[in-house]
Order: sequence, then structure tokens, then C-alpha cells
Amino acid sequence: MKKFLSLVLALTMTMSLVTVSAGAKDFTDNSKIEYKEAVDVVSALGIVEGYEDGAFNPQNTLTRGAAAKIICNLILGTTTASALRADTAPYSDVPTTNTFAGYIAYCQKEGIISGYADGTFRPAATLTGYAFMKMLLGALGYDSEIEGYTGSNWSIAVGKRALGIELDDGNDKFVGTAAVTREEACLYAFNTLKATMVEYDAKTTVSVEGAQVTVGGSEAKNVSQDGYKSYTGDSDDTTLEFCEKNFDKLKAKDDTNGFDAPATKWTYDGDEIGTYDKDADATLVVADAEKSLETLITDGDYMDISSKDIDADAKVFFNGLDLGKYSAVKGDDDLAGKGDIIDVYENNDNDVETIVIRSYTYAKIDAVDDDLSTTLKNRDASVELSLVDINGDSLGNGDYYDDYNSDEKVLNGYNADYEEGTVLAVALAADAADDDAILDSYVVETVTGTPSASRKVETTDYANFLLGNYQGAGKGVKNGSITVDGTKYNYAAQFTGLTDTDTVDFNKEYNVYLTAEGYVLAVDGDVTASLSDVYYVTGYYKETKAGSDSTYVQAVSLKDGTVQELKVDTDVSCDLTTDTSKASSTIKPLGKLYKLDEDSNKWSGDEYTSTKYTVTEAETLEADVTSTSSVVRTDDVYYLDDSTFFISVEKSGADIDVKTATGVMSMDCDSASGDVKAIVIANDNDALVVIYIGDDLNGATSAADIVYLDSDANTENKDGWEGSLWFMDELNNEDVTIDQAGAPTQGFYRYTMNSDGIYELKSASGDKIGAGEVGSSTSGTATGVYFTTARSNAVTAPSEGQDADGNTYYNTVVFVGTSMSGATVIDTRSSSAMKADDYSNEINTTSKLVAALNKGYVKADVYVEDGKVTFIAVTECANA
Repeated sequence: MKKFLSLVLALTMTMSLVTVSAGAKDFTDNSKIEYKEAVDVVSALGIVEGYEDGAFNPQNTLTRGAAAKIICNLILGTTTASALRADTAPYSDVPTTNTFAGYIAYCQKEGIISGYADGTFRPAATLTGYAFMKMLLGALGYDSEIEGYTGSNWSIAVGKRALGIELDDGNDKFVGTAAVTREEACLYAFNTLKATMVEYDAKTTVSVEGAQVTVGGSEAKNVSQDGYKSYTGDSDDTTLEFCEKNFDKLKAKDDTNGFDAPATKWTYDGDEIGTYDKDADATLVVADAEKSLETLITDGDYMDISSKDIDADAKVFFNGLDLGKYSAVKGDDDLAGKGDIIDVYENNDNDVETIVIRSYTYAKIDAVDDDLSTTLKNRDASVELSLVDINGDSLGNGDYYDDYNSDEKVLNGYNADYEEGTVLAVALAADAADDDAILDSYVVETVTGTPSASRKVETTDYANFLLGNYQGAGKGVKNGSITVDGTKYNYAAQFTGLTDTDTVDFNKEYNVYLTAEGYVLAVDGDVTASLSDVYYVTGYYKETKAGSDSTYVQAVSLKDGTVQELKVDTDVSCDLTTDTSKASSTIKPLGKLYKLDEDSNKWSGDEYTSTKYTVTEAETLEADVTSTSSVVRTDDVYYLDDSTFFISVEKSGADIDVKTATGVMSMDCDSASGDVKAIVIANDNDALVVIYIGDDLNGATSAADIVYLDSDANTENKDGWEGSLWFMDELNNEDVTIDQAGAPTQGFYRYTMNSDGIYELKSASGDKIGAGEVGSSTSGTATGVYFTTARSNAVTAPSEGQDADGNTYYNTVVFVGTSMSGATVIDTRSSSAMKADDYSNEINTTSKLVAALNKGYVKADVYVEDGKVTFIAVTECANA
């Protein structure tokens, strides 16, 4: 023990040489840390460290050994503490080789910790909040024996003192008997840094009538600050706080955050650790619009703060914008809207001196880039994030960074969870001088479902709308709501996604984006939801029955591409009735988009326009679209993705032919009868819907819509017919159930699948390749093709030709050295047919197909995509 004590004394003498690497640590799991200020300060001082992988793991439980290390780091500083060694084992289960042996030995010597009755310490065991706080109280100078921190009721005495000096401050859910987590340990250590140290009067033992009595030292008293400086700079502070003695370079100064709310700026030796918000003395989430600021603060239904407790010169801020003195603006009823947050802060006289209104709006991360230029890296940036609003337009400055040497470019609140497609609530600076700085951000909660009820948007005057004139100049949302899964969600004042002219479709699914307080910042349905009542009207005509005339339109639904004959409500004044007023018995072309409403089987509506989407006229398709295309080119360039919905409308009048596809639909820009037109509905140049229009369209087939049934169905179950389908987009095979009145036969089909996973097959006759030679842009099906020759990965089926046996065959669809490289080949012949044929082996590769053609013809059904054979189903071979 003497060796150990001498080491401690030597180390204590070197404490003035302690160095600290200040600055908040950038842990990989920062977003999971609740007590950010405490963790940042304590880790910056080296009192608690992260893990080698860069994480902090805030919810991991603290061990008794690690707790001893924290105490030593607090009392001695990290440099001195790290040099502690134990010459002898302090406890039977703590050998000198234990990682924490030196720390445990020191704390034992100082009377800060004690072991168990069996002589063990159990360093790997967890410890409770009370047990850790007992150690912290020891570091502050409290004597366990004097204070009663020993014996059966020790935790009561510890809890009374520790909570009395607010070592648990910040943890509203403190349970002293629960195991301490790492971030809770940081919080309690952080509070210890700010706590006052204590000491006791010297103890004197005197003899009273032969008995030894201890006099003095029975009550802890605050240590005087004499010789030390206040860590806050408070000249009236006379007591010594723990950090003033042990970390005298740690300083805390009053500051403000981006909202202009009171904050604390922590530094160590002049280096900034961070600036952290102070807790508001009262907070209100605004639930009612059109209420004056005075009402919201003083009325008993709201904050219920007495008027006499509000300084007339109290400053009022909205997202960092100085609105003036409370006395001047308290009567304004357009400052705080639904879902906004009002925080009030009191001075030392308990009078409100600062009022801060915080407001958030929707933003989506459109792109994330971590491959930055050297210039950006030199400005402290490592990640660039591009933000867009609900319309897909650039939000604020457009590009923000995880860090930057200019405040308006920093995405405050950023963490590693911010990925492409993430939806955020962002607080944009309201002061134009702040150049669209983002004061705060966080990931919203998203609720997805089909609404059962809604209340239309109702607007009101709102002085501080953050996104221009979305709801109209100077307007915000007063009322409006959407109900999903039985829960009603009210729209926030900054709500976007719907205006007072929009309605919710109760048959479609929406994403509802919520603030932390549960108000809706935006709703966004998929394209079919937002366009479910939009139709492309190809033509109109008049029908006379029993002397009464009725006008009908031929309309293609943008929801699913179905063609409908809709009766026009001619009694309603609208664009549709005006545009069809000259109807006759012969169908006349129209070719416009309309948003239609139905009432008693009659339809009316106006030409479709949108504030949310770009809607083009029918413009000339300037370039071919193939299966590998990423854009559609008309007068502008529109980008495609997996969700782009295509409709092709071929011909006009009663012979209209409509096809649909999702992802991409191949199309030649020229047809036999002239240019192909296209209407595009886009979200910031991202194509949502593309409508091809023309006669004799070439290429209006998508592999995503086509399947091949590889044999006649002959087994029926309770849900339908059992069959084996090949999907032309992925060229994979699945055994499925088909809902059809009669047994489906082998061949190509279009398909749909219901919610139960049952398939419905539809005719793919419109996807057949027309007569003639397959070209580079040809896509579609061809059945009963007689292939006669093949070389390597190219196959030929001439209009008239001979096989190896000299037999002549005819084809309407002609293949001349057409590529079949990588094609999927299946053999649908029966085993008996194979035995009877020239080529009796199964043909399931292109090389086997070539071998079979060397013996005779091969008949097959094929799928062609952009001039290339991708699927071959062998149905017959030349007989032996």
C-alpha cells in the first residue's frame, strides 16, 4: 500500500501537466445520444471515451470498473488517472492485471467505493444510479461515514443528497435503483462538474468523563472559491464548483442559438466544445390559429403566465427574426400558427424576458454526396445534401453541408441517418439576413395509409410562412386534417402538399409527414393517388336515344390506363361541357387532360393543371425510347425511374388501342403516319406519367407487363388454375394460381395480380410484332416462329426458307441474324415429342438451340426487346 500511495502522491503533483483534447467528439451514433451537451463536454474532457469503431453506444450499461475510471478521471484528470497502477490486488476478484485495477485501488483508498462482504468488487457488474451517485458525492467531498452512505439504508441518504444538489438534472425519468447507462453516467458526471464542492471542519477528539468524544466535522459545508475563478464568469459566485478546481480551463458563457433563444457555449482552453440550448421555463405547442401572442401566453387555456410576470421589453423572435418588443406585438394574431412552438425564458427575477417562436416545414433529401472537392473539404464540409420541397423544387440554398465555415450552409441537426430520400422537418431562418440558414432539422415521423376522413385546407393570415406563397400570399393553414388508421392528424400552419382547392382520394394511399409534436407538415400520395381523377380524353360524340341527346367522351384513366365511355353532365358549366358542345354522332378528336368528377353517373370537370407538377402539351417525341432509356425527350428532357407510368394511345375514334407499362415503354419517335406526340406530367423534370399519342405506334410494349404461360393449365384449385409463368422483365419463373373462367392455354399474356396474390391473365394480342423484319427498336411477342438456321448467338427465321431436311416454312415476322445473346430458352415439348424429334435432348440454352437447328427447324414462341430476342419457348422440332 505504501508503494501505491507514493505513486498517487507523485501523480497528483503532476496534475498541472494534464492536457485535454477539447472539441465535441463526432461519434458515429450521435443521433442516438439524448444527453448531447453532457456527452459532448464529458467526452471532450476525456472523462468518458467512445469505442474504437467510432461509436459511443449511449445505451450500453456502465460497469463498476468503468465507473471507478470515471471518478479517477474527474478527480485526477485523464493523464494522471491513466498512469494509476495497483501494486497489490485491491479486491480478490480484481488482480493487478485488471484493466481497472489502478482506478479501483485509488477509489478504495479514498473511501469512495467499497466492495462486497465476501471480499469481491465485481468490476464487470452493473451499478445502480444511487451507487454511481454515491461515488460522485465522494468526489465532491462528501464523507460516507458522516453522511450515512453506509449500512442498510445508504441509498436513501445518497438519493436525498444527490437529488437535492441536482446530480440527476436533465433526466426526468431517473430511477435510482436502475442500472446506469453510459450516457446517464455522462449526465451525472456533467452535473458533478457544475456542482459545489464540500468540506468538513477538522475533527477533534476530547475526553469527557473518561469517554472519547469527536467534536466538529459533522456537517458538510461549501468550499470557498478563494484562489479559483468562476467557470461562468459570475463575479458574485463565492463557492467552488468541481470543474473550477479540477478542470479550471473549462468555461461556460451565455450565448444564443440560431432561434435567438438563450444557450450555453462551452469551451476548454479557448477551444469551442459546442453551444447548447438552455431549457425553456415554459413551452406551448400552438393548437389554435388566429390567437394573439398575448392570449397564447397569458390565457389560462394556454401558457397561463401572469401579465405582471412578463417584462414589457421582453424580446420576441420567430425563427431568428427579431419581431420587436412584447408590448408592441402582443396583440398580433398572425405570428404563431398551428403546430408552432412557443418557448419563454425568464431572467433571474423570474420575469419573462425572451419569447421564441419556432416553426418547421417539410424538406426532402434529394441527394447525398460525400465525394467533395478539395475546396469544400477545406471549408470543413464532408457531406453535401441537396434539399427539395414537396414540389421537388430546390429548398432554401438547395445544397447544405454537415459542416461549413459559413453558417447559412450548415444543415444543423445533421447526423448519419440523413440519407437520400429522408424527409425532414427543417426550421428555416426567417430573417433574410441569415440567407436561408437552417436553424434545426430532424427526421419526421411518417404515417402511411389510406385515409378514412379529411377536412379540406382552410387558410388564414400568417406573417411568417417559410415557403413563399404555397397557400397564397401571406397565408398559412388555419384548419385541415387527415385521418389514417383511425387517428386524426391536424395540418400545421406550414403545411404543404394540398391547397384549399385540393381533395383527398379515399381510395389511395398517402404518406403523412408529422412533426415531433404530431402536426402534419405535408402529405404526399403516389402518382396514381394524386392523378386518380385525371383522364386523357381522346374524343367525344353524341348519342340520341328516344329523342334525347347525350354527349359522351372516350377517356383513358391515368390511374390504370383503362378506357371508359363517360356521359358528360351538360348542365354543369365547365371546360369539358364547353369543349364537347359541338358533339355529333361521329366521334371527334379532343386530346386533352381533364380532372373529372362524377355525380349520378354524369361527369364534369376542367382541363387539368397543377401547381405541384409540370404538365406539358402534346409535344413531338424527339428521340426513340428504348428499354435502356433513362430519359424521354420532347421540348425538354424528362428523367425516368422505376415508377414512371406509361400509357400509349394508338389510333383514334372507335378503334383506339391503349397499352400501359411501368418503368419504361419503348417507342419509336416516328410512325408510319407521322410524328409521335407525348404528354408528360413531371415533378421537377422527373417523369411521373408519359402518354404516347399517334397512329401505328411502334414499340408500345413493356416487358414488365408480359408473361408466358409455359403449358396449358389443367389443374384447378379453390382459387383458380395452377400454372407456371415466365416474366419477361426479370426472365424468372413462378408457379402461380390463375383466376380465369376456363383453363388458360399456353402462350403470352398481360397480367395483373390481386391483393391475395392471384393472377389474372389478359390477351396480349396488342403486343404482337407486326409483319415484317425485326428491327433495332422492335419490342413485342411473336408466336409460332419457324427458325431455320443459327450461328453462334444469332438466329434466323426468313419469310420463306428451308430447314436442314429441305422443308419449306413461312414466317410473317422475319428474323435475319437477330441477336439472341443471353436469351432465356425453355423447352415446352413433352417427353414423348422429344423422343420422336430429330433433336431429342431438352433445348434450354442457345447453344442447344443451335445444335437442334443443325438437324432441322425449331418452332418457338419468342419475346423481342429492342430488336433482341430475350426469351424463346420451344414448342416443336423437326421429326426424326
